[in-house]
Amino acid sequence: MKQKERFDEKPKQEHTEPKHHRKAVIKGITVYESFRSEGSELWDCLLQSMGKH
Repeated sequence: MKQKERFDEKPKQEHTEPKHHRKAVIKGITVYESFRSEGSELWDCLLQSMGKH
């Protein structure tokens, strides 16, 4: 039962940092735009490495 209580605590911690995730998404979009104009090969490598995780 103690383990279930710990799982219930995790979502509450995630709710405290939605702004942080938004900033990360915005950064990802700007990085994507810059990579797309310079060279899509680097972005493809990034997507492949992220997909493996």
